[in-house]
Amino acid sequence: MSVAVVIDDRVTNRNILTRLARLLEDDIVVKAFGDPAEALRWCEGNTPDLVVTDFKMPEMDGAEFISRFRRMPLCFDVPVIVVTVYEDRQLRYQALEAGATDFLLSPIDHREFRVRGRNLLTLRKQQQTIKRRAQFLERKLETSDRLHEQALRDSQEMLLQVIDAVPAAISATDSDGRYVFVNSYLATFLGINPDEALGQRPADILGMDWGAAHETQD
Repeated sequence: MSVAVVIDDRVTNRNILTRLARLLEDDIVVKAFGDPAEALRWCEGNTPDLVVTDFKMPEMDGAEFISRFRRMPLCFDVPVIVVTVYEDRQLRYQALEAGATDFLLSPIDHREFRVRGRNLLTLRKQQQTIKRRAQFLERKLETSDRLHEQALRDSQEMLLQVIDAVPAAISATDSDGRYVFVNSYLATFLGINPDEALGQRPADILGMDWGAAHETQD
């Protein structure tokens, strides 16, 4: 169900825009405001799917309204149609630069309004579908990464358990020659706990002569 917001300080125009907006979809909900500031307050807690606003209003013009509307977290991509009786190209530029999506002159061609409004609502729905799909794929990727990391940790743990059970002296060192792994057989031979060897060099445990020979052998 789509939600449209209509803003116009003149009652007659507001009623006309509201009636036209209700023809865009069968179940569309239309919220009408005579004061753009009131509309902004409503949008703080509600995100519309389409906004139709007058440009020339006494307290806040359409450009200021759109600019403030666009700064709201969930309203940066909501389509906005600006309606005005003025044909001044500068006003059109102001509306578009503020973030207006489309621009209509009054008196409004009812058919043109319906076509443009429906097209923008369709575009909005497509954007929402793409956004939901992207969020779904992002969650799926995060889950896949977590499962992959867990499988890798399980595989490494299993490999270490196998190596630890082998009746042979097995160890691994980093690029600095410090132990990162010592299996139980080698630790028993050295008379230490396997964890005691981690971070140490062979010379720290075996002494300089045996340690140097061991490092050369590695």
